[in-house]
Amino acid sequence: MLLGYAVPIVLFLGLVIPVFSSASQIAESYRQTTISITAIEGVTAMNFSISRMVGDTRGYILSRDEDYLKAYQTDLQTFQEVAESVGNTIENPIQKERLKKNLGLQKKYDNYSAQMIELVKQGKQKEALDVFATKKEVLIMHEVDEINRSFNQKEHEILGAATSKAEETVRFLVSAVLVGAVLGITIALITAFFISSGIAKTIGGAVNVIATSSTEIATTVEQQERTALQQSSSVNQTTITMDELGASSQQSAQQAQAAAESAREALKIAEGGALAVEQNLESMTILKEKVGAIAQQIMRLNEQTNQIGNISSVVTDLANQTNMLALNAAVEAVRAGENGKGFNVIATEIRKLADISKKSAEKINNLVAEIKNALDST
Repeated sequence: MLLGYAVPIVLFLGLVIPVFSSASQIAESYRQTTISITAIEGVTAMNFSISRMVGDTRGYILSRDEDYLKAYQTDLQTFQEVAESVGNTIENPIQKERLKKNLGLQKKYDNYSAQMIELVKQGKQKEALDVFATKKEVLIMHEVDEINRSFNQKEHEILGAATSKAEETVRFLVSAVLVGAVLGITIALITAFFISSGIAKTIGGAVNVIATSSTEIATTVEQQERTALQQSSSVNQTTITMDELGASSQQSAQQAQAAAESAREALKIAEGGALAVEQNLESMTILKEKVGAIAQQIMRLNEQTNQIGNISSVVTDLANQTNMLALNAAVEAVRAGENGKGFNVIATEIRKLADISKKSAEKINNLVAEIKNALDST
């Protein structure tokens, strides 16, 4: 019977472990996805800032408007802040190296731009245009574009791997929950079947004991009837003997001897009757013991019925825990947004399976209640 309690508990623990592990893997995939998206957005913002810095430099060279210098400083500050944020976010060593090269190109362009701006401030606009004509900024921006392209490509690969891992984990989680639910229902039904079979065997044994006891009682009654008939026959023989003694005084000696023999025979018959009564009392004692055994079997049947109810309660608890896990998974899917829609549908299916398990357990509880009512009325 202890096995009936242990199986649902082991099954529940076996289901909780992969669910917890899968949830951790999904959380890690979500973290990697967040890092990749943040890195891609940051590099895009950096590229936009350095492009604006190029435009600000050109505008100042052509117009000598101080507003372009202010805009240049603003874009430079934005570039540096975003670069620092991306550097603190990314974890891949190759990506960190690319970010470092990007910062080096920004400093290289900043020196190139500062040279032209300083010439313009000194009134040497023609020299500044000559420096600009070297198209050094084009080469720098080309390198920046190549690094950013490689950076974004790598982050998309990381993002794709994290997404694939999350999808694989979700599929495994769904499979684990489905298998756990099916196994839970199957094991509950099998356990209930074996316990019910044991109960049926116990009842059958009790019925056989009752039938055997009834047969023994009938045999004892027949023996008592035969003994009574023998006693009646003995009394009749004694009466006939006494009549013969009164009718024939001449055969007194023979009659006396016959009377003595008849008396001895009557004594033996009386002793046989006493023995039959004693046997009847022993049979009644045996019958009482067997009736007590039947009562004990009924009590054991009641205990086994309670155990079925306890197992059904464990199955109900398992269904509730599965439903709660599915609900938590649905909440995580909602938090994941668009990427978690499929996971939300799967979580809904899991809750349906948990409800089916719970209804099956309730049916078993109703069956147990009917058996207990039948036992109480016995």
